[in-house]
Amino acid sequence: MHRRYALTLALACLAGAVAGCAQGPLTEDDVAAARSLYAVELKGFVVEQDPMTLPAPAPAAEGEDAAAEDAPAAGAVEGEDAAAAEGMTGLPPAPATADVVLDLLVRRTGGGDRLPGVTVDVEQVDAQERPKATYRVWVDTSGLGGKGATTQVTQRLEDVEVAPDDKFAVEIRDEVPPDMRSEYREFAEATSP
Repeated sequence: MHRRYALTLALACLAGAVAGCAQGPLTEDDVAAARSLYAVELKGFVVEQDPMTLPAPAPAAEGEDAAAEDAPAAGAVEGEDAAAAEGMTGLPPAPATADVVLDLLVRRTGGGDRLPGVTVDVEQVDAQERPKATYRVWVDTSGLGGKGATTQVTQRLEDVEVAPDDKFAVEIRDEVPPDMRSEYREFAEATSP
């Protein structure tokens, strides 16, 4: 009888301890502190662009092959006129629009409150390191364990104007000003203090 009572009491204490450890709703201050316990690293990125489809050339009529090879193409410009024509059309090409797939490594750097996900700031810069665009992506961290745990995820940025020498950088901002918190999902899900 005493064993059953002791076992029941032990189970009740264990259930109470587990319930006491369960994380309740977080305030914005809790979220700000919890965000500081996450870090992100860009392992690489891939630009996925649809290949441009060109119309197939029209088949040449019989006997036109030899004549076509010797004659300049219609509208072709030769000599100095070619250099002048190139100068007129030598505008930089319009940026290509493509999807960019980011390979991210997310790490917990400390113990404390866990977040179901964090918003990662992504900055796109050109070849001279001048900022071009900023994006925010939500990364699911619900399965990420305690201090030192890592997870590798991919995130897709759609319809990005990207040039061949563009680069990307990622970060989890240390401080998010109150007027910008609505742009970060973890703050939007927080309770009022």
